[in-house]
Amino acid sequence: MNIKYKDYAVTHDGDNYVVNKVSIVSAEKGKPENVGKESYKKLKYYSTLKSALKSIRDMVITDGLDDVDGLIGVINKIEALDTDFQRYLDGVVR
Repeated sequence: MNIKYKDYAVTHDGDNYVVNKVSIVSAEKGKPENVGKESYKKLKYYSTLKSALKSIRDMVITDGLDDVDGLIGVINKIEALDTDFQRYLDGVVR
């Protein structure tokens, strides 16, 4: 199983759901044969898919608040990101 959303992915290792940070291997940091391929860095482990997906939603929201000013802006951005995430899940997890 591999559910990707923005810069994150949920995988399953047989026992746990793993939240990973997804990045693309660059020429400076990787072997030549891996340049341009996705790389997964394990961030957190969860016993349920629901918990792993909630974690990704929270991280995406936190990442998206870096460029927002004021309380109203933060609230609007959180609502927009949460709506986008829910639409994504509706298409992936049924």
